[in-house]
Amino acid sequence: MSEHLLCCIDRVEPRGDGSVGVVVDGWCLASLPVESLWIATPDRARHPVSQGRPRADVGDAYPGYPDAADAGIAFQLPVAADEVTFGVTVKSPFGRTRTAETTLFLEPGRVQRLDILPARPPPSDIEGELVRCLDRGRGLMLRLDLVNRCNLRCVMCHHSDPAVRARPRGEIGLAGFQEIFASVAPWIREVMLSCADEPLVAREFAEGVAYLSGFPAVAVSFCTNGMLLD
Repeated sequence: MSEHLLCCIDRVEPRGDGSVGVVVDGWCLASLPVESLWIATPDRARHPVSQGRPRADVGDAYPGYPDAADAGIAFQLPVAADEVTFGVTVKSPFGRTRTAETTLFLEPGRVQRLDILPARPPPSDIEGELVRCLDRGRGLMLRLDLVNRCNLRCVMCHHSDPAVRARPRGEIGLAGFQEIFASVAPWIREVMLSCADEPLVAREFAEGVAYLSGFPAVAVSFCTNGMLLD
C-alpha cells in the first residue's frame, strides 16, 4: 500500500471580514507523521495550512492514523476556487522527510485519498528501486571472508569438523577483492573482512586493509582470534 493522505473539506465560505477570498476548513490524515501542510498558489508561492485542530469525530472514525483526533485543518484562499495544489511534508519510519504535492478538490463532504509516496514497485522494477534507494547515500555493509581457513580448531566451531578442514583452500587475493569492492564502493559504509573464517590467515590481508585506507568514508572491521597478531 502506498503512503497517502485522507482529506475532507467541511466548509468553504467567504471571509467574515468582507475582504476578497474564502476560508476553508476540514480535516487531513496521513499514514505517516505530518511535518507540515501548505497550499501553493499559481505563482508557486506556498501558504501554510493551520493544522492540529481538535477533531474527536475524526479520531473515532480513523483510529489507525497518527494524531487522528487532532486532524483539523484550515486555510484561506485569495479567490474562490474548485481545487488547489496541496502540499505535505511527512517523516518516514527511518527519519527521512519526504515532500509531495497533489490536487485537492474543494468539495465539502468528499473524503479524498491522495497518494504522496509511491506504492511498492512491481517485481520488474525492484532492481531499479534498489538502485534509487542506494543512491541516497552509503547504507550498506560489505562482509566477506578473504580465505576459508582458520589456524585453530575450537570445539564449538565448524573448523573442528574434519569435512570442513578437508575443503580445498579458497582465497580472494588483493586484485579480486579490489574488483569486488569497486563494483559497490559508492554505496558502502563499512567493510567487515570476516564472516566464518580467520582473516589473518589470508596472505594479502594487510594489503587489503591498506587498500581500504584510501577510502576514508568507509569503516573497516574484522573479527579475529588474535593468535596471528604481531
